[in-house]
Amino acid sequence: MAIRPFEETLVTYSQAARRLPPRRRDRPVHPATIHRWASHGLRGVRLESASIGGIRMTSLEALARFFAALDQLPPIERSPSEVQQCEAVERALSKEGL
Repeated sequence: MAIRPFEETLVTYSQAARRLPPRRRDRPVHPATIHRWASHGLRGVRLESASIGGIRMTSLEALARFFAALDQLPPIERSPSEVQQCEAVERALSKEGL
């Protein structure tokens, strides 16, 4: 579905990023993340965007559709070795205080 500029609440990527809850380590979402979701997608789902007056924008409704589509995808399956490797990295980072 395409963004309907006269019916939806348009926001810049910066405004969209500020609307989202913080991510890892309580850091805010960066506008580049919104750009990446719109240009490359996430897990095969792309965030709808439009160029309005030379500024790339999305809408609050498009963000809702994007997250709803991601919720419909099956969870990512990780092999036991991948899980162990991730846990080892987490322990090493914790040990270093990161």
